[in-house]
Amino acid sequence: MEKVLEKYLDKIIEQNRIIDARGVMQVSRIVELELDEIYVNLTARIGARENIGSGKITFPLTKISGRGRTIINADGTMSEQNPLNDNDDIKSNFTFDDGLDYSQGLTFDEITIQKPGRINRSTEQREESGLSLDDLWARNNNWTLLGDPGSGKTTVIKHIALTHARRVKNGGEEGLIPIPVIVRFFSHEWALNKEWKSKDAALKYIANHGLEELGITNENERYELTYILQQKLAEGKCILLFDGLDEQRDVNIKEKTNKAIEKLVNSYPGNRSLATSRIIGYSSATLGGGFDESTLEPFTDEQMRDFFYNWEYAMEKREDVEVDDTTKARAKRNADELLEHIEANPSVRALTSNPLLCTIIGLIHRQGATLPQQRAELYKLCIDTFIFNWEMHKRKQRIERESLDKDETQSALEAIALYLHENTQENRAAAGQIINVIKDKLAGEMGYPDNEAEEKSKRLLKLIRDVAGLFVDRGNNEYGFFHLTFQEYLAARAVTNKRSLIEKYLEKYLFNPRWREVILLAASHQGMKDQEAGTVFINTILAQKCEYDEELQRAFRIAFQCVREGARIERATLTSLFQKWCRLYLDKPELENLHQKATAHANSIYQVGDDAISPLVEALEDENPVKRSSAVSGMSCLKISFTTPYLITALKEDKSDYVRQSAADALGAIKDKEALLTLINALKVDKSDYVRRSAADALGAIKDKEALPTLINALKVDKDCYVRGRAAYALGAIKDKEALPTLINALKVDKEDYVRGSAADALGTLKDKDGVASLINALKVGKSDSVRRRAANSLDAILTEGNE
Repeated sequence: MEKVLEKYLDKIIEQNRIIDARGVMQVSRIVELELDEIYVNLTARIGARENIGSGKITFPLTKISGRGRTIINADGTMSEQNPLNDNDDIKSNFTFDDGLDYSQGLTFDEITIQKPGRINRSTEQREESGLSLDDLWARNNNWTLLGDPGSGKTTVIKHIALTHARRVKNGGEEGLIPIPVIVRFFSHEWALNKEWKSKDAALKYIANHGLEELGITNENERYELTYILQQKLAEGKCILLFDGLDEQRDVNIKEKTNKAIEKLVNSYPGNRSLATSRIIGYSSATLGGGFDESTLEPFTDEQMRDFFYNWEYAMEKREDVEVDDTTKARAKRNADELLEHIEANPSVRALTSNPLLCTIIGLIHRQGATLPQQRAELYKLCIDTFIFNWEMHKRKQRIERESLDKDETQSALEAIALYLHENTQENRAAAGQIINVIKDKLAGEMGYPDNEAEEKSKRLLKLIRDVAGLFVDRGNNEYGFFHLTFQEYLAARAVTNKRSLIEKYLEKYLFNPRWREVILLAASHQGMKDQEAGTVFINTILAQKCEYDEELQRAFRIAFQCVREGARIERATLTSLFQKWCRLYLDKPELENLHQKATAHANSIYQVGDDAISPLVEALEDENPVKRSSAVSGMSCLKISFTTPYLITALKEDKSDYVRQSAADALGAIKDKEALLTLINALKVDKSDYVRRSAADALGAIKDKEALPTLINALKVDKDCYVRGRAAYALGAIKDKEALPTLINALKVDKEDYVRGSAADALGTLKDKDGVASLINALKVGKSDSVRRRAANSLDAILTEGNE
């Protein structure tokens, strides 16, 4: 291997091997952990985007099942007609009329309506979830990876770069040479080098500034390395990693940068490419040119637990001179204790789906502090701890008298954050600009004379540099916050300093995607003060108007998201918001998906009573089954536990198959064990195949072993193959070996490919070696490509588990 390439790989490894927690939260000692020690493999989902059409659908309404056409009759029952073959034109089977207003058309899969109470139009790609990076690469070489703030996008990039750099250096055949690009740095340099053209701008940036930022400062080495990288790109032996597509404010610059990325990737086919972006801010300028789109999924329970066990073990290893079984046992005790705290507090549990917040929670727990219940509280604790350690540093350096006090320091950081968020494209600014921001704050609002304000501003920036962590040197005498999240939190605090500022910034930026996180955090921060302050903030949002707001209800949806974020408001206002959400959900089906987004991941924070959902409760008595199903769907979206009795009653008593199916789906979404016996009974005795399918799904979601006998029996004897298949999936989800013989038998003897494939998947989930022989047999002699493929995947999962 060429020495310069080896040096490059060493730089990649050195830059990415450490997770440095100093910028996340200031602690008494530096916390540096090996990325490999705590990294948990994240999963992604891919699938059909929203496809909002127009037109109206009336009963009888047609949908497609796996075996044929299904008619939803005027009374809400369903029946199967005219089995389809693979060549049928699905769209031709839909009937549109002038009756019921359903602007979203139909979604179908092989068995049932996917979203309870609503029907959506199909698209070419079925949604898939739980996909690993290897799963993505098997489908396409070029991906955008979307995610919420702190969801792990940059960490995924770092892990890929680290893993492949080590593989290449060690001579591994699967290794690809990583080429990381921080997109905001690329756009910044392109703005300074206006002669660059789209076709080679990205490569010119990598060849010069990218390598220099990596630490390859010798010009001859950069020239030689550029030649090598171009060779490797031509051979298809690289993986291009573009981090932060969304961190460019100007849409024209985004489009220009994206085009350059596309041209680089398409000029060198055969390589792999991954580009990351926040979800909010990506849609204004998306990547085309062969890139497919995926979205990071939140931590599952298992991933969250793995993270904390890894975290505690890595931390304990730092404590011990000699690492042994005692170290591991102590780490497990610490992790178990932390997980007990998390499980006992639903508000904290809701936060642990996010890797960044898990890191903060881990650090807080190490310091023995009480775990906050909201994101804004977590960030506040980080900032408070940062400033406390800063104060300690100043005292040690004997510069206390010359510097700002705690409150002034906080105020200065807020001013810097607001300035960066409002005025800079790359979330960093030159030292001189930052000094001026601090000076204006000190002189304009705190009354310092100009000369003193300037001196204090310079000293403050020096302290920022000396106490590295929250605010870091970006090079070239420019500074920015360690993580955009903390810039957004401090900007949110700055916005809420005065009522006039709240009104000014909400009027100016409420509908700007770049400001969405700032507004959510500002709402939460106001609610932390008191309910009255939170209510005033929400009412100020509701007073804002934008074009087509009556049709899209954007201000209302943002206000509702703020409540989801944890903004405490007065009970009457909260109830009124919920009632409006319910009415809109029932009366504006074209906004269904948008309303679902507003309620996502919020099942544990709503402190409301039955009166808040009175429109849904009333709709359950409507004579129209579609209206009743819509009410059930709304309850499913809200995921509030006190809706369970209403849903149980609907599943038991409603005459419409469609409504009962929707109720079963909703109970599966809420996962309340109170519904267990009702779902078990529905799977046993309901006459509708569709209801039994959804009941099996729900039992798989709840994952209670009490359902095992009924699911096993359904897999053995139910006349509907899709019920049997769903029962197999549910048995896999429950992960109890009692189901193993029945799953093995289904894989061997069931006449339907769907059931055998589902059984193969379930055996892979169980990961029991007793299933190996049956999977091998299915792989060798099976006639269905789908079953053989699924058997191969499950077999690999079992054998991989055995080798770990």
